[in-house]
Amino acid sequence: MPLNNVFQGSGRISKVLILILFLALIRALGEPFRLQYVASAPLLFSEVKAYIIGAIITSIGLIAMIILSWFKKHKAIWVIFILTLTTLVWIKIRYILP
Repeated sequence: MPLNNVFQGSGRISKVLILILFLALIRALGEPFRLQYVASAPLLFSEVKAYIIGAIITSIGLIAMIILSWFKKHKAIWVIFILTLTTLVWIKIRYILP
């Protein structure tokens, strides 16, 4: 398969990546509310810190991807998506997993 055919639908794939990151932002913002109902005691900042950091990282990546989409820089959108996703996984390993 020629390389040109792989990147032919790159605009469509970039839109899907933006949507996936937007859903990740919604989840990161909503998780502390879900935890509030599960926890027996009020949540401490240290317990929701990872979700706040994740929401900030996700929103920065998302705004960068949206701006790049205006200039049709689809390959750069893929790179930002991978970097953002990698950072979110690192945050989860660092703060949430024991």
